[in-house]
Amino acid sequence: MRVLVHTSGIALSRSRQLDIERKAREMLARFEERLAEVRVRLRDVNGPRGGVDKEVLVIANVDGDSNVQVESQGTSGRKAVHRALKRLTTVLQRRASKQDTVRRRRPRQWFARISLKDQPYP
Repeated sequence: MRVLVHTSGIALSRSRQLDIERKAREMLARFEERLAEVRVRLRDVNGPRGGVDKEVLVIANVDGDSNVQVESQGTSGRKAVHRALKRLTTVLQRRASKQDTVRRRRPRQWFARISLKDQPYP
């Protein structure tokens, strides 16, 4: 699983970027064989004005063909990243449980139905 971190409007140190990558690998470890790539995008919405302005978008490429996308907002980038990764694990867990459950159907009746009207009376 490859983890990529992109930022927009936020100065992110190399150590903080590695922390985000480590956190993503840690939280998504049980889905590692199903995930090809995880992209984490941090964006400062309001700039220097403050407030709830850190937006995190996490896009996971599942099984090489479909993407799962979650987002989170917060005052702290660290909390927003954690919340987004937590949401992603919940979504992936739901998808896995839906694929694992087998729908039970009544077995088909392969015998021919015979009506009593067609039978001769003994």
